[in-house]
Amino acid sequence: MRLAGAVPLLVLTLGLLPATRAPAQAIYAAAGAGPTPVLDGHSANRNLFGMVGYRGPRSLGGRVSGSETVSRLWLSADLMFEPGPRGRAVRPYLLAGAGVVVDLRQSDPLLSAGAGVRGRLSRLVFAFLEARVHAIPGSSTGPGVIVPLTFGVGLGR
Repeated sequence: MRLAGAVPLLVLTLGLLPATRAPAQAIYAAAGAGPTPVLDGHSANRNLFGMVGYRGPRSLGGRVSGSETVSRLWLSADLMFEPGPRGRAVRPYLLAGAGVVVDLRQSDPLLSAGAGVRGRLSRLVFAFLEARVHAIPGSSTGPGVIVPLTFGVGLGR
């Protein structure tokens, strides 16, 4: 899968989101860093992470994220699910998505899943802790499965 293949996935994900904004909907952005264990024999690394997301009027939302780790850029479009009531200061969430892994020589398809928790620090600032599993199906070169652990802060609701 080439990087151009990720563009239709991003457009489709963003196209599914409603254009109007109700009070329970929010757009947010966040950045973070943390360690990245590699599960298939390669050495561990650190990760630098950024995301832009959307929380819908119910428990569903979406985001586009990128991690730079293990000398590659891991880009994904994820669907998010936040169980429980919306007004809590600390909220757990689940995510699953697909994307692409790129470097200067090649690109590979990516499947990702994870879980995290975010806590409100002030009206528009939050902190988060999340663990994701990134897998490259059928990878024969480089790491095929990594687990970025990310700590970070964000702006939005």
